[in-house]
Amino acid sequence: MRPEQSELFGAAAPALPEGFVYRLEILTIEEERALLAEIARLPLEQAKYKEYTARRRVAYFGHDYDFSANRLGDAPPIPGFLEALRARLARWMGIAPDEFVTALVAEYSPGTPLFAIVDGWHDEGTTTDAFWGPSVHWNSYLQMYVMLLNRAKDTKYNQEGIYVSFSPRLDDPRLWSWPLKVLNGGSWYPQVVGLDDASGTDKVAGEWARFFMTGSSQYLIHFTR
Repeated sequence: MRPEQSELFGAAAPALPEGFVYRLEILTIEEERALLAEIARLPLEQAKYKEYTARRRVAYFGHDYDFSANRLGDAPPIPGFLEALRARLARWMGIAPDEFVTALVAEYSPGTPLFAIVDGWHDEGTTTDAFWGPSVHWNSYLQMYVMLLNRAKDTKYNQEGIYVSFSPRLDDPRLWSWPLKVLNGGSWYPQVVGLDDASGTDKVAGEWARFFMTGSSQYLIHFTR
């Protein structure tokens, strides 16, 4: 008989804010490849936000926005290779295609941090806000990779919480979901060890796993689909 434990990952995901919709597979693999080939030809430029330069390159169409002047401006027309996608999105939303008046293309190059540091350790400040110390395992029950992360709240690495992120594979960093908090506070180096006979390790886990922080375990995790 298993001891009663908190289901750290069993709670339902929070509802999206009003106006946000997430839809899987709106493009086929072939359509995605064709779009990427066209995007590769665009004159992308480093994105700027006031005095900062972002870790991505972008191209605006229809309108752009000057964050230094806080002003909306004009941009080149939406290119023809985006028209089919524009029409598909319009049908899905039940509006006319020309109601989509702005398009933004963003490129995150290989090596771009998965989850940006909001407030770093090395800027001579007294505060920080950053994810660190990830551990990754393959979850055979979810058929997903699972990443556990610490989140620091100050320069002494004191814990804001433990977070989890998911990805179907490891070859594309963009596939990792935005981290969701599963535990307030907590300790360093969160990881799981699977309970399945002959296969459960810190690299592979199933529906149930033991949850460790700083090398010790007081919880079982029950993963739910």
